[in-house]
Amino acid sequence: MIYDGLRDWLIKVDELGELRTLEDVDWNLEMGAIVDVLYREHPPYPPALIFDKIKGHANGYRALFGHFASPKRIALTLGITEEFDHLLEFTRMYHERMRRSAPVPTKEVRSGADRSMSTLRKGMRSTFGAFRRRCFTKKTAAAIWARATW
Repeated sequence: MIYDGLRDWLIKVDELGELRTLEDVDWNLEMGAIVDVLYREHPPYPPALIFDKIKGHANGYRALFGHFASPKRIALTLGITEEFDHLLEFTRMYHERMRRSAPVPTKEVRSGADRSMSTLRKGMRSTFGAFRRRCFTKKTAAAIWARATW
């Protein structure tokens, strides 16, 4: 791997010149508007954005946008070190790497968390019951719940 975790990945992206940091931005409407304008003004590959010191949130909590919006950042993430000048060249490298990669073998374990369908259904029924109590009618709750979960 070319990087060791997200912090190291961000340093590498910054070294590529593909990272911008913005501070003191309001989370409510400003973050989305900035991302929208950036993606309209910098086609085809806008930089990744880190929002730091977000208004209304504790220091140290940051938000990352556009992390996979450029072939160079995707190549870094996948560990592709070869240089490329065109998107088709990168696509060829990516497909070659995927063709050579081996799937991770499965391992069956005897114990672990119970994730059977009956447990999931039971949890959904109890969640739906709490949701329904907050709605006006059972019919309205069922319609909203069906759209939200499936």
